[in-house]
Amino acid sequence: MEHPEGGEGALEAGAHLIGSPGSNYIANALSTHKSLEAAIADVHGRGALGKYSSCEPMLGLLDHHGVHRAETYRSVLEGATAALIDRIQNKTSPMPHNKLLQLLEVSFQFIKLPELRAIPLAVLGELNPVPAARLKQISDDAELFESLPSTVQHQVWEVNSQLLRRHAMPSLRAFTQETATTMHALDMDLILAPLPNSNLKQQTKPLPTLPRSKLRSGSPSLQTLMNMVIKSRKLYVEMCKFVRQYYGEKGDPAICALRSQLLMALHDSGQAAELCAHDPTHKLAWCLDACWRDKRM
Repeated sequence: MEHPEGGEGALEAGAHLIGSPGSNYIANALSTHKSLEAAIADVHGRGALGKYSSCEPMLGLLDHHGVHRAETYRSVLEGATAALIDRIQNKTSPMPHNKLLQLLEVSFQFIKLPELRAIPLAVLGELNPVPAARLKQISDDAELFESLPSTVQHQVWEVNSQLLRRHAMPSLRAFTQETATTMHALDMDLILAPLPNSNLKQQTKPLPTLPRSKLRSGSPSLQTLMNMVIKSRKLYVEMCKFVRQYYGEKGDPAICALRSQLLMALHDSGQAAELCAHDPTHKLAWCLDACWRDKRM
């Protein structure tokens, strides 16, 4: 019995031997053809380079030199992928927006295939905005989200504030544990316990004065939070809400300090002038930061 054109293992019009449809087609071909050779011929007829007359001489030459077909196909795929990505990311002659959308439509179905994932990710990285339906799909897949370009992650956070909170919370918690936060942002002295069997009383040693901007740039959690919101006023406003809510829940003074330190970190970056200008507390935070630096009001 020849392989049926319809049925469970049949390919839809325009479909390829990739992913689940391809696996199902091959499995069905192996189970329905009279012989293994017939099944292989069927699959080759639908997906092999040999069906293109221009490829036959080169494939024969590579066979003659002992190059396995699997290696040939892998090399062709890698080369074609690299060429397509170069075209997608070409800044000199950008791909038109409608072409990017078309390419995303046909490639997104392969985003979970390691060999093809780079193509839809490259398209997503060039789209701003990314279609809302795709952002929703991405936000539901934690593993996929981690592989996205940062510009796309920001767009996902803009449509899913709970996901933003989930990614921000580890850094919010870490900020309260950083030595620089505890000792400098709150203007505390370092208390040294007396040595065992020592007659010395408990000692207090003031910390050396460091520029606040240096402390901010050296805070991993603060830098993470800043980079999450630096490109978006909406994300910044949401982050400030999270800080207020978290301070209300915990009452930790370090979280209270985070509100001004996040704003001043954006100020220090030199990349968020418009965002800072929209924050009504910017001038106050800037003034207090200068007072701290100069040790006078």
